[in-house]
Amino acid sequence: MSSDSSLEQDWRDIAERFLGCGAELAPLLLSPGDPAQRADACQTIMSLLGCGYLNAFLTDPYHPRFTPIFNEGSNGAAPNGDTVYGYASLADDGVYRIAGNRGTSRQCVLVLGSALFTMTDTLERMNDHIDIDDIPRSADGEFEFILSARRPDGYAGHWEALPPRAGAVVVRHIACDWLREQDAVLTIECLNRPVQLPRASVQEIMRRFDLVAPYPRRYVTPWQRWLLDMRAKGIVNRLRLNAMEETGGGLIHQAYYEGLFEVDADEVLILQTEIPQRAFYWSVLLTDELYRTIGYMDRQSTLNDVQARLDADGRFRAVISATDPGVPNWLDTGGYTSGSIQGRWNKCSGSPLPEIKRVALADLRRHLPPDTPHVTPAEREAILRQRLRGGQRRRRW
Repeated sequence: MSSDSSLEQDWRDIAERFLGCGAELAPLLLSPGDPAQRADACQTIMSLLGCGYLNAFLTDPYHPRFTPIFNEGSNGAAPNGDTVYGYASLADDGVYRIAGNRGTSRQCVLVLGSALFTMTDTLERMNDHIDIDDIPRSADGEFEFILSARRPDGYAGHWEALPPRAGAVVVRHIACDWLREQDAVLTIECLNRPVQLPRASVQEIMRRFDLVAPYPRRYVTPWQRWLLDMRAKGIVNRLRLNAMEETGGGLIHQAYYEGLFEVDADEVLILQTEIPQRAFYWSVLLTDELYRTIGYMDRQSTLNDVQARLDADGRFRAVISATDPGVPNWLDTGGYTSGSIQGRWNKCSGSPLPEIKRVALADLRRHLPPDTPHVTPAEREAILRQRLRGGQRRRRW
């Protein structure tokens, strides 16, 4: 920016950074000839530019705070409907105090690494985990610890080692009963820098805009390639196990299963699996072809171990369809005829691979246990309204 420029010209110079997003993502679409998918992609680009702004401008390695990521407002990389995600940037020489209240949610985990994949062109691994349940806390759930490369001199409280080249931390708040479980509350502050953030220079603001511009490409590319790879390998209406090792994502002690789905309007897919004898947490979700979890606030496109109903034989059976099949474990495709399925087994005694059967909607009941309940439209509406209320109680941004 020059001193004789105008605001109009300054903004044009900034906006030009974002104009190439469509060209960068076009080769990654699974159905590039579909105008509806292109419209979805444009919406995705806009949402990710917004998320990129929050992550680039509102968290600084020496003045960090947790900013939202992976939610229905910045939907991509198959966010888990049960998880509220937050991101903060770190410096490997920073001394951080993380404090808060544990709450009552199923799990709260910090995942650390050199860089979040959205902030760099290199797919860095995020493999260091801190489970908040391993941090000492008071009777009312309060906790505090220091995160740094070495323990501060004279510090007698709980300390966690900051990994070498640390540059990012992602917090995952996982809840299953959305209405009743309370997510942990976390604060983060850097103790070896002044609290006040200095006013950013023009050069620093431009540097941060340069981080935002490639954000949609960085966010989408690894996962769209993931979906294209599954399609090339024919993993359609069937599933495979995956530990997320190739992408550097996922939690320790957690296995994933995944696959693509294709189903016509007059068909359904029946997903069925046994449940491990010991299971801390499990869930399943649907995404569209852009790896966006389908409308999980107001649609039953995800189910977890609290929301799901098990059959008398102890197995979990879900019906994947666009039309409500009138069963408890409906997984709603949201009008999409294709997308992906992703399931999680967290701290389980086994990692079963579910089976998928494709049948006509009219024949569905012949393929389900005879005691499968019938869910009326009024009952479904009540279920969805409770889901919406529970989702809104959680602080996703």
